[in-house]
Amino acid sequence: MATEEIGVKNKQLGEEQSNLQRAEGDRVGLEAKVASLQGERDGLEATVESLEGERDGLESKVETLQDQREGLETKVDSLQGERDGLETKVESLEGERDGLETKVDSLEGERDGLETKVDSLEGERDGLEATVESVEGERDGLEATVESLEGERDGLEASLSVFSDDNSGLKATLQTLEGEKRGLETQLEEFRLAHESVTKLEERAEGLRAVVAGLEEDRKALQVSCRKMFPTCTGSMEPKITCLDTVVVLQNFRSEDIAADTVISYYPPNQMDGSPVLHRVTDIKIEDDVYYFWPKGDALDEPDGHWIPESNVLGYVIELQQGTRPENSALRERVNGAKERYVSATGNMLEARDEYDDKAIAYCGSVEAASSCSTTQGNLLRLRAVYDTFSLAWEQYLNAVCEYDKAYYHGIHESEPLAGEMFDPYVAPSVCSQTS
Repeated sequence: MATEEIGVKNKQLGEEQSNLQRAEGDRVGLEAKVASLQGERDGLEATVESLEGERDGLESKVETLQDQREGLETKVDSLQGERDGLETKVESLEGERDGLETKVDSLEGERDGLETKVDSLEGERDGLEATVESVEGERDGLEATVESLEGERDGLEASLSVFSDDNSGLKATLQTLEGEKRGLETQLEEFRLAHESVTKLEERAEGLRAVVAGLEEDRKALQVSCRKMFPTCTGSMEPKITCLDTVVVLQNFRSEDIAADTVISYYPPNQMDGSPVLHRVTDIKIEDDVYYFWPKGDALDEPDGHWIPESNVLGYVIELQQGTRPENSALRERVNGAKERYVSATGNMLEARDEYDDKAIAYCGSVEAASSCSTTQGNLLRLRAVYDTFSLAWEQYLNAVCEYDKAYYHGIHESEPLAGEMFDPYVAPSVCSQTS
């Protein structure tokens, strides 16, 4: 389950890192696009400034041509003695021309139109000079001038149409530039928001890095290091764990993970070799930040009798593989049988001793006084009978102790799969006969 959680968290971390990379890529693209648009805007501003300069120059040239035109108009007026009809028509055409010139003046903002207008005015000036010469010479020249002015008027009207179209185009360009400006402002706002998002993502990534570091640290504890151990045929953990089984012990454990009822493998104090003990924890204490465990065998009446520091613990059982060593069946039966006889003999001995003590106290006042007790012959016979029973029970108890001690010794040394290894021969306690 922990591995699955780590997998899910690693996957989530990968997705968050991908999102961060995409966001960073988007940010770089937005920055490049903003820089490009700013460059285009600067170029357009420079172009506008250049056009404005050209416009001013053209306006100055138009004013000069207008002055020249007015001089020519004055010269034409001096010829008013000639045909009234022609003069009237010339004046009418001049009025129309002045109107067209006024319209041309209104289009002063445009470069291409102004250039066309300058060309037209220069042509008009030449035409007016020719007209003056023609009017001075002959009426037919004036008629030609009229026709020329009519053609000029048509040209000016065409120029006016062109100017109007160009003006519309420039307005559309201005609208486009304004739209691009709004787009740039929008992109700038998006860039600012993206930058804020990237900052938040970076903060979140920093938090994720801390989480990943914590997960990496936790994963070290989840990288299980374990070993198989083989319970010996002592019967201390019967019937849940026997020497027919194999247990898997977690070695890279944390002391705080060991709780009461956990089966630990340990060496008793002052012993760090030989076969370790495999007993269940019944109590835990902590002194100076060191964990101590109070173990007891399931089949034993009393606990082991010593606190086990965490440094003596080899690990705790995480798996029980039952029935994996059937070759120990005979040895297990021998040890368990000897233990049963020991338990039975102990009970009989204690019962016989208690009966003898009761009789000695009743007949003699104390157990110590039984050897020199003054009582009736019947009481002595009864005391002698219970003493003989106790003596027999004691002898059977000693035989059972010696038998169990020997079986226990062989159960420890012969039940582990230590092929080819030798162990010292059994030496019976001094109270045991050498034949047991």
